[in-house]
Amino acid sequence: MKEFVVAYGALSAAVLIVVVILSVTGREVTAFMWGRTGGMFASAAFLKSL
Repeated sequence: MKEFVVAYGALSAAVLIVVVILSVTGREVTAFMWGRTGGMFASAAFLKSL
């Protein structure tokens, strides 16, 4: 189970990095994208702490 949580955390971090790169390069990044990626990353951090 821990391996899946780590993989989920890595995936959510990668998605967050992509959204940041899109934002920095001037692409349109919606509030939904920020919220979804932030929620993914937060849930991965929470699951890892259990």
